[in-house]
Parts: sequence; structure tokens; C-alpha cells
Amino acid sequence: METGTFSTAINCMDGRVQITVNNYIRENFSVDFIDTITLAGPCKIIAEQNHKNIIENIKFRMDISISNHLSNTVFIVGHTDCAAVEETDESQKQLILQAVAVIKSWDLDVKVYGLWVDESWTVQQI
Repeated sequence: METGTFSTAINCMDGRVQITVNNYIRENFSVDFIDTITLAGPCKIIAEQNHKNIIENIKFRMDISISNHLSNTVFIVGHTDCAAVEETDESQKQLILQAVAVIKSWDLDVKVYGLWVDESWTVQQI
């Protein structure tokens, strides 16, 4: 099996953002592979912490990425026009920042970043 460096992306399941986000991470963080955890509206789920079973599942998959693939960066992603997050773009960006803080509180010894994908499918670090 091919080896290389890994990052972890907690991304929306919306297929419109997958390739764009993965390319952005590869180009800007010099990694070979991105372990992708997808679900609808992950920034809201993590920020609000209302779905404990889903959060435990995210943590389980993150642990595999971090422990087995030695991922040392985690990205929480949100995007405009998200079907699962009925918020303004600015409100959703705040959810991403809250989700970053929650993930950092898990003490996983990784760097955590928030990413926003706008209506032009451009990725911005927030």
C-alpha cells in the first residue's frame, strides 16, 4: 500500500465541495492524502453538540485517521447553500469557529482549522 502524509477533513456530504476542499488541503498544507469524514452539516453538529452518538462516531473515525494514518491536521468544513445548515453564511462561519474550538477541546494533539467554501467554490481558511 502506498504511504504518505495525511490530514483529516470533516466535511459536508455535499458532493460539490469534496474535490475542491481536498485539492485546497493538498496544495496549502503539503499532504498526500485526506481522510474524509462526511455528514450533513458537520459544523453545526459539532458546534452545538446536540447529537452525542454522531459526535462519538466522528471521534471514532478521527482516532483511526490520527492513530493509524498519523494525521496531524484536522479541518472542519462548511459551505454556502448547505441543505443541513439553515443559517446565513456569516452564522455558519461562526458555527465553524465554534466547531474548531470544540475539536480543540478534545485534546487530540492535532492542529485544527476551519474552512469555508463560498458560492464560487473557493476555499477560505477562517
